Amino acid sequence: MAARYHYLQQANRYADTLNSQQTRNNVTEMGERYQRDTTLLHQQVALADYSAKTARQQNFILLIIGALIMLALVATLIIVTYRRRTQERIKRQMQHITELRMDIVRNRVSPHYIFNVLGTVLPKLQRYPELVKPVELLIDVLRGNLLTSGKVAVPLCDEIALVRHYVELHHYSKGPLPHVTWQVTSQLEHSQWLVPSMSLQIPVENALKHAFPTLTDECAIHIAVELHDNMLHLCVTDNGQGYNPGKVKRTGRDTGTGLRLIARTLEILNQRNRHAATFSIVNVPPPHHGTRMQLCIPTNYDFDTSTTRK
Repeated sequence: MAARYHYLQQANRYADTLNSQQTRNNVTEMGERYQRDTTLLHQQVALADYSAKTARQQNFILLIIGALIMLALVATLIIVTYRRRTQERIKRQMQHITELRMDIVRNRVSPHYIFNVLGTVLPKLQRYPELVKPVELLIDVLRGNLLTSGKVAVPLCDEIALVRHYVELHHYSKGPLPHVTWQVTSQLEHSQWLVPSMSLQIPVENALKHAFPTLTDECAIHIAVELHDNMLHLCVTDNGQGYNPGKVKRTGRDTGTGLRLIARTLEILNQRNRHAATFSIVNVPPPHHGTRMQLCIPTNYDFDTSTTRK
């Protein structure tokens, strides 16, 4: 009987121990499950935050891309508008230059008509040898003016040849004064480098017309065409009364467009060139006197006035 009671107590004790162990296991399992659920919840919260941040970043990136596209469109519109206005301005300026050239040509008394008439009567002048040379020079000058009046630029050799004919014709019609001297190397005399049309003729014409109120044996004009420092220099120097536009005596046929033509042409061309060409008119410093007109053109100067560059 005592043994049964002892075994019963042992059984109860073991049962309590097992129940306690099971309870502890259940508590441990519940703690682990709670930790696992808490970890999963934290992960889900972190994933939700990451998704929200990613969405905000995507929206921000899309906003930036949209802003950049808008800026690009606005910049393109501005550039296109600016280029169109620039092209229109250049077109108007070139029209103005053409009008100036035509003013110069018209100021020479209908050169087309005179050229045709002279071409007709020249064969009849063969009986007067002293008239053949000046008439031939006149035809050459008229032909040169007509060919260059519509051009922005001409080869340097053509410009020099035209001015030589013009000076020779002037001496035939007005006498040997003023003396005209040249300083041109053979390389430049036959050079195909482009220069603005009439860029040498206009300064020489102005010197012949306005530099000397009274012609004396000391009156002289020096024409120099030189190349140095990657610049082509066309220089016309006289020892006359000096440059004073307000005191130039008007003949009734002077339009004043020649020098404006050179300045206006360079103003337009310089807009399309990195290195600018320059044109200056200065009085010769004392103790000498006179006027120096000088045009300086970079050797790589671009005379293209089309709306698109190469």
